[in-house]
Amino acid sequence: MVTSQKFARFILVILSSLALGSCEKKEEEAPAPPPAKKYALDVLKGTRQVDTIGHYTHDSVVVRFRYGTRPLPYHQLLFDFETCKGATVPLISSGTNTNRAGRGGTPWRLTSQEGQQQIRVRAYDSLGVVRIDTLLAIQVVRPTGRGWHPAACLPSPAKAFYQYPNGRLLAGLANDFPLYSDDNGQTWQPHPFVSPASTIYKFMAAGPSELLVWADTPLSFDTEIYYSADNGQTWQMRPNAADAPNQEHGAVLYTKAGRLLVGASYNGLFYSDDKGLSWTKAPMPVGAFNVAPFHHLTEDAAGRLYVFDFNSRLYRSTTGGTSWELLGAPSDKGSDLLADPASGALYLTTNYGGIFRSMNQGTTWQQVYQIAETRGDARLISSIFKANGAFYFTTGGQGLVRTLDFTTFTYPTRFADGTVWGGKSEYASFVTSSGALLTGGRRGYLYSPDATYYNLRP
Repeated sequence: MVTSQKFARFILVILSSLALGSCEKKEEEAPAPPPAKKYALDVLKGTRQVDTIGHYTHDSVVVRFRYGTRPLPYHQLLFDFETCKGATVPLISSGTNTNRAGRGGTPWRLTSQEGQQQIRVRAYDSLGVVRIDTLLAIQVVRPTGRGWHPAACLPSPAKAFYQYPNGRLLAGLANDFPLYSDDNGQTWQPHPFVSPASTIYKFMAAGPSELLVWADTPLSFDTEIYYSADNGQTWQMRPNAADAPNQEHGAVLYTKAGRLLVGASYNGLFYSDDKGLSWTKAPMPVGAFNVAPFHHLTEDAAGRLYVFDFNSRLYRSTTGGTSWELLGAPSDKGSDLLADPASGALYLTTNYGGIFRSMNQGTTWQQVYQIAETRGDARLISSIFKANGAFYFTTGGQGLVRTLDFTTFTYPTRFADGTVWGGKSEYASFVTSSGALLTGGRRGYLYSPDATYYNLRP
């Protein structure tokens, strides 16, 4: 028989168990405290892709900066890019601010490093303190097959090219070091010169290891001649050719016989037989226009020289430049001259789209080409050269044009719809010894500034 005391203790144990279970259940179901707010940088685009050396990546970098779940608008972002091989600084930084949604981005131009490349993104608070950073990575590959690609680490279009017999290319840029390439213009590294802020307009071989360049540098008032005896490792500025100081050179040529000629502003035409150490003024025919630069000196296979004066009157020398005769030119708007070493023909291009050919050393002329466009800048033919048996000339409308015989033409820089990339006429084009084609311009407009492009198999 259960006593009243035992029954009371039993009821107390049951109630205590129920109460304890109720407390444990309440503790398990209690909501977790809210997470502490912290800075975050979300990568929305631009990482873990594959693209080609020198290109702007397909997906530009886009990130979002936030504090907890709240976007942080108008805050500074800094992007640290790897620089090219041979550069004096390891990183180049580019900054921007986030928009109202806390987003910010930048285009990513790939350098010459094959394999993995990275960008470090840093985000700053309103006091200018870095709160968070992250790394983005991309796998970089070399191009294969045909097509145009921007040259890596060539920061602007080249104004001059030169190729050594061993295949190394040199490029002269505006306001930069010259650069060299050992892979047909795909990637470039800095080459020594007298100053990084120099503009090289022409390279001239003057011996097995000797170079002459025509350049603007901070050491000179105008364009000057510089000489190197060791393949461009060290340089010396040559004395000014003209009697008056600070004379700009309008034409420069180093002949096969080893004579250097320059046309000086306001002072005539000069020649040197010691690679620019001393100069002699060339006597010009009576009436020659000497008060502005002579321009576009060229030499044919027999050693005859040709040059324009300021009014595009044409002169010929059969004495290596020590005496000259006035010829009858087919146009007073001449823009360039080319002496074909294979046929002996002389080609003259014009500002209005015409090309003339002379088979008798400039005595008589025949027109072999005329651009049909009527717009003035589209008709300008700025340069003509010959490489690997083909002629190339640059126009304002058709871009770069190639022909074997001036009867049929191809357009290496024209898109399938007939349009060409933009660019300035003074940019250089060049065909390497292996047949790769390089030219300056702008291919499209989205994140695509003027650059030098190459086509390994045009």
